[in-house]
Amino acid sequence: MRDFIVRGLAATRLERPVRTLYGRTIGARHLDWVGMRNREYDRLTVKVMRKVMRKDSNSVDAGANAGLLLRHALKAAPRGTHFAFEPIPALAEELERQYPQAVVQEVALADFDGNATFRYLPGSSAISSLYVRPDREEGQQVVTLNVPVRRMDGVLPVDLPIDFIKVDVEGAEGPLFRGASETLRRCHPVVVFECHPQDLSNVADILDLAGYEIGLLEDFLSGTHRGRAQVEDEAVKMAHWYFTATARS
Repeated sequence: MRDFIVRGLAATRLERPVRTLYGRTIGARHLDWVGMRNREYDRLTVKVMRKVMRKDSNSVDAGANAGLLLRHALKAAPRGTHFAFEPIPALAEELERQYPQAVVQEVALADFDGNATFRYLPGSSAISSLYVRPDREEGQQVVTLNVPVRRMDGVLPVDLPIDFIKVDVEGAEGPLFRGASETLRRCHPVVVFECHPQDLSNVADILDLAGYEIGLLEDFLSGTHRGRAQVEDEAVKMAHWYFTATARS
């Protein structure tokens, strides 16, 4: 019951005070639900990859960070071409070193070509973002970086089919999908993306314009279909943060 309550508040303004209260009363060991949730999302994402990708499939990892899921994509499709986008210079450099077979680009993806201020959190690099997010930055060191920004449509070869896309860009999902609309329409890749439940409706509107519908990872793997309203309701109710996007048939 305790874990259910905390998980259910993860997407609301009550998350931080509840986490603080539990931290004072029951100890940090009971707050590892976030880590367990993220590990479960990674596990399900890998299963989606394996279901979707052939040995020669091509993929995109937007917000590759340390390359955990990039490694699985390379393993699932060793004869494919795999793009990794990561705006944090040190992480992009490390990705190039560890995964020379991938196409690593030190850029952030959005809906324009230019430059922008990127808010890098050295202590929690995975939640660094193009946007100011007080709830994530509280208590964190923030280093501002000037990073190149590109549209996915402008950096992928137009003659290369893309089969799978993973998106973990900390609040920039909507702009990224706007800048990837041609790729989505042309290739119909399966997408796994992170999104705050309260932002899901806006992101779903953008995906809808590209002919896509949203779903839950577990539903994709089991072949279950829910309507958009059901997915959005379940996302808020159960604090889901990872979703699929698939082309409407």
